[in-house]
Amino acid sequence: MKIQDYKNICKYSDNVLLSRKSNFLTHAISRLHILKEHPEVTKEYHSSWIKNFTKKNFLIKNFFFLLNFFLERKNFYKHQSNNPVKKIDYLIISPLINSKFLNLEEDFYFGNIEKNIKKKFKTKIVFRNFTNSRSKNLFKKLKKKNRIILSSRSDIFSEFSFVFLAFKEYIFFKFNFKNFQHCSLLDFASIVTNLRLAKQIIEIIKITNPRIVLFTYEGHAWERVLNKAIKNFCNKIKTAGYQFTVTTRHQHSLFRPLKEGYNPDYILTTGEITKKIFTNRYKKTVMGVEAIGSNKFIKINKKKHLSDSILIVPEAFEAETKKMLEFSIDSSMAFPKKNFIFRMHPMYSKFSILRKIKLPKNLVISKQSLKKDMEESRFLIFRGSAVVFQACMNDILPLYLKSQNELNFNPMFDIFPNILNIKNKDDLKKIFLNKKLYKYRLILKKFSNQYFEKSNFRFLAKI
Repeated sequence: MKIQDYKNICKYSDNVLLSRKSNFLTHAISRLHILKEHPEVTKEYHSSWIKNFTKKNFLIKNFFFLLNFFLERKNFYKHQSNNPVKKIDYLIISPLINSKFLNLEEDFYFGNIEKNIKKKFKTKIVFRNFTNSRSKNLFKKLKKKNRIILSSRSDIFSEFSFVFLAFKEYIFFKFNFKNFQHCSLLDFASIVTNLRLAKQIIEIIKITNPRIVLFTYEGHAWERVLNKAIKNFCNKIKTAGYQFTVTTRHQHSLFRPLKEGYNPDYILTTGEITKKIFTNRYKKTVMGVEAIGSNKFIKINKKKHLSDSILIVPEAFEAETKKMLEFSIDSSMAFPKKNFIFRMHPMYSKFSILRKIKLPKNLVISKQSLKKDMEESRFLIFRGSAVVFQACMNDILPLYLKSQNELNFNPMFDIFPNILNIKNKDDLKKIFLNKKLYKYRLILKKFSNQYFEKSNFRFLAKI
């Protein structure tokens, strides 16, 4: 997609959401919340993709919608207590992307926030299940009593009312926003998902009576819908959205405020760099913007920095994983004396793509921690992964893998040297031969330390 086409779609979707005609259901259409210029995101706005996706997935969506009533038993799963807490301070909404993270002390997104604030405040963490396991099965393994797992269904009356509202909004949308051609009937199914999530959280709020609801903040429709639902339920409850990951040059929905009630009261950032952007974009629409740092701020043991391995870090998209795996195989065969480490994203667990592929001996699929992988690496090959910042913090030289005819979505776009962009194994060879490139590590390291700062949750006590 060309940049002007991308900007036009962003502009029109914003006009729809900010118009007087838009309503609560309009905001629940995920298609109108354009995240960024990533090819795996923008491809969904091509007419041919929309047409093919609709044909392939309409029946599948309906099948699983009905199946959930039999596979899941509850709206959400929580441990029963003899002395239930009648009021808590923080209700934290966090995605669960891997079942291995279920009982960890440190949350994958919010880090050690629970450990830091539970001495003074009462908290509960609500997991949105993105694993391959059913919520009821995960609940059997859940040991932490202050954690709740959301189901992929609500009660049958609510579910069918959500479907009715989605069809109603579809008709309303077609009459009032005729010029927006990037929504198919199936896109309105996102209304059902987003309304369900909002209803589940409101039910939990009724039980826990939190002072503050804290959720991840990326620019998705569900975040805006949830925020509005909370404000409609009880305006006294404060909301805070946490920008936990990287942004790109043309990041969109995250940085644009919407109508009253759809923006969180507070925006929490990973560091000073994004804090400045939010402060400028949101201005008087939020009560405050504050940098609370990130668990992505890590330091490795430099004494163990012994090998010259190349670490490759794809994102969670299947197409990105395949693209970078193909590049890794070609490169490892071209440089048999170099060691390559391919690290799957924790949300992507389809190791089946490796079954029919014979990997070179000098290319391994990592099964160890990120910290350990970085201790063994001198170079990092990335595209949109946040790991690039952690690599730069630890003096690993990053290399951005570009593809032809696509928008650049390098999260380090502000300062990244063009000389560190590569397209093929020939470019990689030039990198290996150029010993002067290490001079760029200092400026990249400084930028990374300001982007992902060390966690500091003192601001939360002031809300």
